[in-house]
Amino acid sequence: MGFFVPAGIFCLWFDTTYDSSIWRGRTPTPFTIVKRENVSSTAFILTVRPQVSQHHLRDNDPYSEFWNFGTWAVKIVQPELQISRYYTPLPPLDTDRSEKLRFLIRKIEDGEVSVYLDRLSVGGKVKLYEPTGTAGLNSSDDVTDVVFLAGGTGIAPAMGFAYSLLERKHANEGPRIHILWANRRREDCLGGDSHSGTTPREGIRRNRLVKELDDLQQKHPDRLFVDYFVDEEGTTIDANRIWQATKTTSAQSGTPTKMLLVSGPEGFVDYFAGMKKWEDGEHKQGDVGGLLGRMRLEGWKVLKL
Repeated sequence: MGFFVPAGIFCLWFDTTYDSSIWRGRTPTPFTIVKRENVSSTAFILTVRPQVSQHHLRDNDPYSEFWNFGTWAVKIVQPELQISRYYTPLPPLDTDRSEKLRFLIRKIEDGEVSVYLDRLSVGGKVKLYEPTGTAGLNSSDDVTDVVFLAGGTGIAPAMGFAYSLLERKHANEGPRIHILWANRRREDCLGGDSHSGTTPREGIRRNRLVKELDDLQQKHPDRLFVDYFVDEEGTTIDANRIWQATKTTSAQSGTPTKMLLVSGPEGFVDYFAGMKKWEDGEHKQGDVGGLLGRMRLEGWKVLKL
């Protein structure tokens, strides 16, 4: 996984200082599945913890350096075929111990890693490589506005980014974050309502992801906004929706720094921001194309995840 990032806004780490009691350099670390929760008929959340005793952990929060800088990912290995894929952790739950990681998995029929993970049950073992790259903020104090276009499981980086900025970096103030989340089916965002994030919705049937987004919105009602779009209901992210999200900006003083991130399946990212560029054996950002390229949003820095 390669990231190219604009100088001064984003930073990239490949040789990070990590908790040596968990990560083993180029050797994958075994984790145990401690929970599985279905989100929809094709998506589920796996919760894993490293196979080390709590008293062996050097840090009470072994992933803090990554959460403090935005969205990050680890490789999960399919051992039979020796194929690996990157997955972005979901934000930790308040009730979870700090060494646990949660991943949103979409079961794809011909996806070797997702099919393998779908076969595993609680108590099963998975192997993770240490985070080899983290795309985050070099000077997040200067960021005033974030718009995040998320397609399907691309909501995981969006949730992680919001958690990092609103919960870890800025307890009482921070950027305005607007997430536009698109799904093919309602079941993937069951209960999601673009106009309800600021009020409790007890008794409404919601899946796990929508509930967590609602909870985060209720904690930050003036800084986090989420809009839901569902193909089967005829609602889509279009130029007008993006214009609306980018025109409503933070009231913070000073020169605004505005970021627009796109995350999701390859076709989703290509449609909105153009294809990444293959260079020196890595996928790099390339020019901003697609719908965003045609819109030419002035003052917004675009990042493809």
